Amino acid sequence: MNPALLVIDLQNEFFEENSPALASLRSAVEYTNAAIGLFRKAGHPIVVIRDIESPGREPGKSAFLTHESVHVRPEDLHIDKLHGNAFWQTDLEEELRSRSVNFVVLSGFCAEYCVLNTFRGARERGFDAALLRGSLASPHEEHIRFVERTCEVISYGPLEAMLRKHP
Repeated sequence: MNPALLVIDLQNEFFEENSPALASLRSAVEYTNAAIGLFRKAGHPIVVIRDIESPGREPGKSAFLTHESVHVRPEDLHIDKLHGNAFWQTDLEEELRSRSVNFVVLSGFCAEYCVLNTFRGARERGFDAALLRGSLASPHEEHIRFVERTCEVISYGPLEAMLRKHP
């Protein structure tokens, strides 16, 4: 098994003080950062996915950048997307296959849109996939619960054990 962590849309624009998802985002970042640490220690890829669907959220703009609370690095793989599914019209699949990745763990924002669509995109392309429990954000808590009920989910403890077993 060769896993990668997909960190989806944890961008500055969504962390504004008046955001209805702010508490959810802050909580999701804690789990995401913990997973980033596990993946780094095990030497597996971290993929930072950034959304450019909205005007003002283009590369080079502050709203586009990954929020400073997320422990990603410039040397992590960065994929910019125009659609909810990070596989659609990007080179994500090719980048993962070139690294022999066959299992993706997803975290990020927004659970019921970009995370769910990317999960489905991964499965459609033959990747095994799971959502990291606690690492999803949404303005609507019930949407996170719905997505976690309808998709495969992995908790932090089993993820840690899996990465220890498959460095």
